Amino acid sequence: LPPRSPPSPPPPGPSPSTSPPPVPPSPPPSPPPSSPPLPPPLPSPPPSPPPPQAAAPPSPPSPPLSPPPSSYTAAQLVQGAAIDLFLPTTSPGLLLPTTSFSSAATHGAQFGFFEAAAPGAAGAVSAALAGVSGSDAELALSGGAFSVAKGTVASARIWVRTAALYADRAQLVVGFQVRDAVGRTRALTTGLGESLAVSSSSGDGPEAASCGNPSAITGYGECSFTVPSSWFSDAATRTLDLAFEAEYSSSVVASASLSAAATLAQSPVHTALSAQGVIMTSAQSPRFPGGSVVTTAFARTGAQPLKAFKLTYTYDSAILELVSVAGAASFQTPVTNDEVAGSLGVLVSGVNDGVADADVTGDAIEMVTVTFAVKAGTAPGTYAGALSCLVDELLNSVGNAFVQAQAAQVDDARGGAQSDASLDVEEAATVALAPYVSDSGDASRLNLAPLTGVADAFSLQAVLISSNPAVASSASSDGGTAFTCALVDSGDSAALSISSACDATADESKTTGVDAAAVSVTLASNSAVAETVSVRVWFPSSARVEVDASTLGPIAGLSRSLSGACAGTADDDVLGDVGQAHRTAAARVVATLSYDGSVDGAGSTAALGLAGGVDVTSLVTLASDDTTVATIESLAPAGAKRVVPVPGTAGGSVSVSVSSAPNPAFATTASVAVGGAVLGVTSLEVVAFTGAAFDPAPASSVAFGGGALAPNVTLEQVLDAEGDVATVSAWATLSDGSVEAVPPSELHLESTSASVDVARGEGDAGVWTATVAINAIAQLGQFVQAAWRACGAESAATGAAPLVLDVPSATGLQLTSAQSRVADPAEGASQAPANLPTQTALTLRVDFDDATTVDFSNDERANFTVRAADGSAGCASVSGPLLAVLSGAASDPSCPASLTVDVEVAVFGLSASVSVELVSVASVALFISPYPAYSASSSVDATTLNKLACLDDFQRATLAATATLSDASTVVVTSRASFASDASAVADEVSGVLVPASAGSADVTATWEGVTSPAVTVTVTSTPVAPTSISLRRASDGATSFDFGAEVGSTVDMGVRVDWDDGTVWDDGSSVWISADALFAFASADEAAVSVSPAGIATLEGNAEAEVDLQASWLCDSTTVANATASVSPNLEPAFHDVDLGASTGLQFQASGGTLTVAVRANAGAQNLVNFQFEIALDASLLSATACAVSLSWASCTINDPVDRVTLVGDNTESTESGTAVDVATITFDVLAPGSAAFSGTIVEFVTVTSGGAETRTQNEAIFAGAGVAA
Repeated sequence: LPPRSPPSPPPPGPSPSTSPPPVPPSPPPSPPPSSPPLPPPLPSPPPSPPPPQAAAPPSPPSPPLSPPPSSYTAAQLVQGAAIDLFLPTTSPGLLLPTTSFSSAATHGAQFGFFEAAAPGAAGAVSAALAGVSGSDAELALSGGAFSVAKGTVASARIWVRTAALYADRAQLVVGFQVRDAVGRTRALTTGLGESLAVSSSSGDGPEAASCGNPSAITGYGECSFTVPSSWFSDAATRTLDLAFEAEYSSSVVASASLSAAATLAQSPVHTALSAQGVIMTSAQSPRFPGGSVVTTAFARTGAQPLKAFKLTYTYDSAILELVSVAGAASFQTPVTNDEVAGSLGVLVSGVNDGVADADVTGDAIEMVTVTFAVKAGTAPGTYAGALSCLVDELLNSVGNAFVQAQAAQVDDARGGAQSDASLDVEEAATVALAPYVSDSGDASRLNLAPLTGVADAFSLQAVLISSNPAVASSASSDGGTAFTCALVDSGDSAALSISSACDATADESKTTGVDAAAVSVTLASNSAVAETVSVRVWFPSSARVEVDASTLGPIAGLSRSLSGACAGTADDDVLGDVGQAHRTAAARVVATLSYDGSVDGAGSTAALGLAGGVDVTSLVTLASDDTTVATIESLAPAGAKRVVPVPGTAGGSVSVSVSSAPNPAFATTASVAVGGAVLGVTSLEVVAFTGAAFDPAPASSVAFGGGALAPNVTLEQVLDAEGDVATVSAWATLSDGSVEAVPPSELHLESTSASVDVARGEGDAGVWTATVAINAIAQLGQFVQAAWRACGAESAATGAAPLVLDVPSATGLQLTSAQSRVADPAEGASQAPANLPTQTALTLRVDFDDATTVDFSNDERANFTVRAADGSAGCASVSGPLLAVLSGAASDPSCPASLTVDVEVAVFGLSASVSVELVSVASVALFISPYPAYSASSSVDATTLNKLACLDDFQRATLAATATLSDASTVVVTSRASFASDASAVADEVSGVLVPASAGSADVTATWEGVTSPAVTVTVTSTPVAPTSISLRRASDGATSFDFGAEVGSTVDMGVRVDWDDGTVWDDGSSVWISADALFAFASADEAAVSVSPAGIATLEGNAEAEVDLQASWLCDSTTVANATASVSPNLEPAFHDVDLGASTGLQFQASGGTLTVAVRANAGAQNLVNFQFEIALDASLLSATACAVSLSWASCTINDPVDRVTLVGDNTESTESGTAVDVATITFDVLAPGSAAFSGTIVEFVTVTSGGAETRTQNEAIFAGAGVAA
């Protein structure tokens, strides 16, 4: 937020330096009507000689001024401004003439003719200072956006994509295109519903198809319907009838229908199998290149259950390629072999769990589905012998073949019983096209080229509709190649030109508009495929130039440079080449438009309610026929035009014409005379405004077909904070009643208040601004004095802008410190680990009477000082909002316990202060506790250290230091403290540990940052302390029973807790200063599974059928201290390319209730497992495999073949299975008898590949991690 300053009462009148005194604002005029009446067009007088120009009289004196009012209304502050509302050239719509108005603070205009805009096109209303050119003239506005509403659907057209349907190609696809009443495809789709009713010639239906919404640009959409199989007949061909409707809220707005639109082909009749064998179904309809050929094999088994089978497919690899193989639900995943081109072997070795014999016995047992694809580029035609299937063998439940080496019967489109499949390949064709206008303007256009010289050029495009439903119907811009265009009626060429390449042009050569120019769009490859699209073209039926004054007189007291710049001093006392200035006149071009050639007929702008025509000024170029008398100026950004007399001209008459009009019929003119009576300035309205807003804003949507916008813009002035900026502009009212905008370069401003600064932007077009100054006070009045002066010291007029400075008053200061404590940089409290800051940031906030708060921390008006009265000034310094402690402050007795900073903002007459505590080190204390530390040991006093029984060593102690600061806070400083003993022969400090050497006593102290603690006496005795117990546990977490699952050779550190008879504890005796092998002896009950080193490190060696006990004993005196035991469950995890069996946690094999479940996991690492064969051997005298569930869909498992072996096989080159424990299968065994059942196995094949395709292969290796014994 900007700085604020307090208000003061407004002065009783203008300040003494003000000259001339301010002009009081006039009362605001009545608000404008919401829709002002349209005045008649401005007259254009005939050319006539200009009247003689009178000599310019002296500048009239300023009118007498009154004292300023005690208050202003919001309208009074900004009245007198002139604002132009306009549409940027990128926005749809045109300004309506004679609808602009200004009244008090409100300015308005009306816009219409959105007929040539794209449906849904977006635009925005803008505003600019009237009569002022340049980017600074445009007002910052929000909320002016609008869009052109889309028309509702009024017509529809449908086409059939799939005209020939078959029982196995039964998807009906119908394309449709919708348009609005003008023929535009960009119709309203919100709330639009589409339906397609389908019925057959045999009385089936009607049934509803599924339809999607049309494209927002092309208007094209599609409906889809799968014809039920019951609608097809094996006796005759049938047809389909279609009825399409489009509706909003159940109200139908468009419909289309087709009779006998598609044929349902007669279905073939196939011969049933009379004996055991296989039928393979194949395509019974034509296929497009890229289409699928799905074959399914069914077995007639008679009384035999089908438990396994092998088939060989032979196919023409020149036209077909294999896509997929999928087994039926009853059977295990097929194993395939397609290494030979044109051949596919399919092997299924068993049925899935839970499949009964009855499920795979019958006349049509589904076996396998093989999918092929017709290769891209395959020529259309019939391909005999494209596919066949040989039944190598069908096996029953005992492995006997009941069918061998027999050709499968093929059921294809020919019917009967075939030995191979014939395939018809069909070529896709474009069966229809849906044309549309590609340009955003759609099918309603505006040709202003006769006025502007700029043609309206666009193109026609089309959605190409293919007979292949797998190919998306797509928009094409390939006019001239894929399709061609032509006008249906050559008479329409007077309004529109169409090339064969579908490029359309409406230019200056055209002489009329057209309601609906029919354009035929024809498929280049098939002239029978053609559609028609209509285009409407609006055309100017008349145009006129209007100038708002017939005579442009000289302005009294106003001279302008003849060369473009005034010479002389800043006050222009020395004149260069100057001449008399004249008033200007607004010029505009108004046109009436039509598509039927009329001025006020049904196809004209008059029929849209625009009787006055439309304002096209911003789109055309105007010119003067005598530029020595007057020129034409175009005002950016609004595009307004004005006639500007040349300074010093002798006068004369000029003709203003539309110079951009290539068609002479539209080069309309208006005449203006320059000269005549001198015009005085009756008033100079100076307006300062800070913003503009719509009131009301334009509607968010404008309708096609006579829709209009009528927005108003209101100016406002809000100056309530330092730094607020107002734009200042001026308009002069002349004695002929006209209003002249004062160019910023000719406006001279002066501020008569110290609370307001005025300045002008760079360049001739740079506008003036008034800024609320720093330290401004609340006041109101005409503080900005203005003079209209071009060249010379003489002013044509003077005026003043009223301003209300509503700046709030400061009510208080808030000064805070980021830190509550600071320290001397040379004293210990500032050092680690206390780390107190030696400086602190200060924050100053000012409270104002409008409930706002502003940060003044870095404001130059804030004066920070360290208080001298209490001694703070000698102990700290301040630099802006930063307090820093001086070195040595802590040792200076004159420094107070708290440092005080004062701040004053003199302009507000306010001050505040804040205190920050100055902290130093007061004392250091020493604490002695047992070593090594254990839970709660920090609270145990260890000033007496005894001898360890049976060991030639003493107890040790941990040293800790704590500092107390001057504010009574404490800091643990052990890491930075130093320790000392006065009897190092008795006990000495080593790295924070007190190490005794002999019996006796020693005084120990701690020192930190020059402060030493009181001495603490430590007594070392020869009195023995003995252990009462030990416990063995895992060092990392203290567990006494745990799983040891890892790869072979992995280790775990074991720890031994020792409890002593004086209450002290060693949490881990194996890591104290005495080596573990001097204190303990370690042992394992099963060294083959887990071994333990003398240092207490356990190593995993192998699997075990039971838990393994690890033991630790106290070597010094094992007779008085019981041994300690920990239980471990060893379980090997597989290394890369190894296989694991059994549980992943706990013991490897865990039988339950006479059943043993064994999981099989493979370590593929970060690679993908693609191929494997694992042979698992077991003791068949103790175990019997009852089930095997594979976890990979592409794997298979064989049990009891033989009974002491389980075989797992898998092959999938596309597999993404990876990880250190890929779940392969779970095998279930019945326990036949008690005993130790050994498991082993062989990795026959184990193949993995990286993401880059690199292969790792293991063959004929023993399973290591999985080998073990189940008890």
